[in-house]
Amino acid sequence: MKRHLFSAVLTAAAMVAAVPLPCNAAESTEINIHDWDYGYARPWTDSEGVGIVYQQMAESFRNLQFDIRFPKSAGVPYEDVQQAVLTYFQYDPELFYICSDMLAQQSANGDTVIEMKLLIPGMAEPQPVNEETVARLRECKKALDDKADAILAGMPPTADTDYAKSLYLHDYVATHTRYQFSVDASGRKTQDDQTAYGALVMGEAICHGFANAYALLLRRAGIPAWTIDGFTGGEGHTWVLQWMDGECVYTDPTWDNSWTFPTNHSFFGLSLEEMSLTHNPPNDCYLRNLPACGHSGHTYISKGDVSANGTVSLADAILLMRLLAEDSAAVLTQPGLENADMNGDQQLSAADLSVLLRKLSQGNWNPR
Repeated sequence: MKRHLFSAVLTAAAMVAAVPLPCNAAESTEINIHDWDYGYARPWTDSEGVGIVYQQMAESFRNLQFDIRFPKSAGVPYEDVQQAVLTYFQYDPELFYICSDMLAQQSANGDTVIEMKLLIPGMAEPQPVNEETVARLRECKKALDDKADAILAGMPPTADTDYAKSLYLHDYVATHTRYQFSVDASGRKTQDDQTAYGALVMGEAICHGFANAYALLLRRAGIPAWTIDGFTGGEGHTWVLQWMDGECVYTDPTWDNSWTFPTNHSFFGLSLEEMSLTHNPPNDCYLRNLPACGHSGHTYISKGDVSANGTVSLADAILLMRLLAEDSAAVLTQPGLENADMNGDQQLSAADLSVLLRKLSQGNWNPR
């Protein structure tokens, strides 16, 4: 296979800046929502060269180009390549095939070479980079792309806000993915359960796979999202930081997993304070400080939001009225059904409509 050579001549536009924060600095409420690749991993140096190398690697890996060499003549410091490699492997949900033992090595002639193997779905051991494994990987990548496209194509027309899109994607992942460790044909453990591929294509994953799948779908829907690796109850766990209609919130699709409807929404769209009651990020220099911004309510699931579009209005009362009149053209999603049960008796009746109308007439309705 051809080895991909990188030039030292790069334009500023080729690099997405990532500004690291000091370790243990005060919480920040400002983030660069376009800085998706770094996520909340913190590069070990402030060198702009790390960001340049990082973006070059991202472009190559997404194009399934893995034989990478930085010629000595290009003047790229070995340390920049090494630290980009150390930061890279686990923070891009698209790259389900990147193995954690990727290394930057200096060859005898002074070139810096990235040595790596590939994670091929269904295989317990990382595989060498060759024509056969890349061809197999191309098939798997297409399967994931096709699955993600189909999920997004199934999004209802009413999903015209970040809230509605996020809710649909959250519920898809939570109800179509079984919490299950993955094994190969001989029963050996694989890493598929850690990936978006495992969750979406194979339908089985654990927390890292749930989070990667949700983050991948959010990004493809145009919503910035990052995975957060931390702890719950002293054990490692992964959840998602995402943007939602102008504010950042936290979601854990694993803890809302129910395999079948109705799904739970206890960990959908929480503030940092709310999520931190059960979810703790690692307190070390690998992680940039998490933003504390977020809404003040417990979750985005709102009683009265029958259309599940993030707001409560007279249109929701009309939709509920049509449902009670058994209008076959009135469509209700599971979150909408949850929101329509105004009195919490697990059924829809005129009593729910009465409560909704009374709240709307008072003019002090707070949908969140």
